[in-house]
Amino acid sequence: MEKILKSNFLKLKHTKIYKFVWLFPLMCSLIAIVFCSLGGDETTPLIAETIVNQWSVLWINITIAVFTGLLDKLEKDSNRYMIYLSRNLNLKKVELYRGGFIGILLLISSLVLILILTITSLIFKTPSVTSLLKIYVAILLIWLCSLWEIPFTLWLARKTNIYVSVILNTLLPLLFGTSISLTKNWFIFPYDWSMRLLEPLTNMQINGIPTSTPFSSSILIALIIPITISVLFWGICSLLAGVSFERQVR
Repeated sequence: MEKILKSNFLKLKHTKIYKFVWLFPLMCSLIAIVFCSLGGDETTPLIAETIVNQWSVLWINITIAVFTGLLDKLEKDSNRYMIYLSRNLNLKKVELYRGGFIGILLLISSLVLILILTITSLIFKTPSVTSLLKIYVAILLIWLCSLWEIPFTLWLARKTNIYVSVILNTLLPLLFGTSISLTKNWFIFPYDWSMRLLEPLTNMQINGIPTSTPFSSSILIALIIPITISVLFWGICSLLAGVSFERQVR
């Protein structure tokens, strides 16, 4: 199975997906730098915090939807998943492998963002309200808490198309996530689970307002809750996506 999946994924070289691995983190960083620079000396030190904020609210969701959408579109256009049927593979595992491949690409994008932030901190006096180490931890935890979106958008792209998947996965957290995350009911909206990590790690609320809350054991518990439910939800979404993929392909 691994050989078949690897050979199929090599087809992605002919798409733009590998360019997006570094392009999306770069775009996120450049836009944040420009906006913070426009505010002068007061906002320039907040460049690092703003980059992570925008990554969590907008760019990681776009990245996931584009990655999964391009992968699904490629397979639809090439063989309509027939390569899996011809080899009598476990289709649930195939969907899990597809999701794992996207997860690796997303992790690489997160590491690219960490590299960009490191370079940015050498140019500007940033971060200012938190440490660079906490910024790194925040990016990796955002990646972990966003993994559930991979099976969800794979399913959504398969049932509709890449455009619907990108639009929904971008607008839902952008329009509703930023407001719900500041309420006590944040846990009912999955997109908010990664956003809830920002305040204790970056000392900045999702709306961009800095806070001065010291890191404590209660905040550590507040980090564990979204991480736990995100991982559990990823498992559920992966299982359901695998069942759906098996039914649709067969």
